[in-house]
Amino acid sequence: MTTFPSVRPSSRVWTPGSRPQTVYQALDGVEIRFVHGTRTVGQQLSLVFNNVTEVVGKSITDHYAANGTTYGTFALPAEVFAGMASYNYTNEATNAWRYAGPPQVTYGPPGYQSVSVELLGVTA
Repeated sequence: MTTFPSVRPSSRVWTPGSRPQTVYQALDGVEIRFVHGTRTVGQQLSLVFNNVTEVVGKSITDHYAANGTTYGTFALPAEVFAGMASYNYTNEATNAWRYAGPPQVTYGPPGYQSVSVELLGVTA
């Protein structure tokens, strides 16, 4: 498993996901829920890297390509969570990540660009 480039994002949005469950609804409207495990699935993490150098932006797009685009999984370094007092709940030790789609690159002044990526949490 590879590791995402050690770059501090300008912003991040995290969606916690949920535990896998099945809901059965009786004819009288009563619901019964069965939880299928203790681990959260479906986490999402959006990262934006504003006005980074082309070298940094290329390291992110190169990682995407080398990782098999949306196929392979990878770990996130602590730099991705820099500035957060605690991030253990967003990056559990048993969690891996994969790309939800290709990085979006916006070119700014010469030599600079902004890159955004959407990641999905995968139980490793």
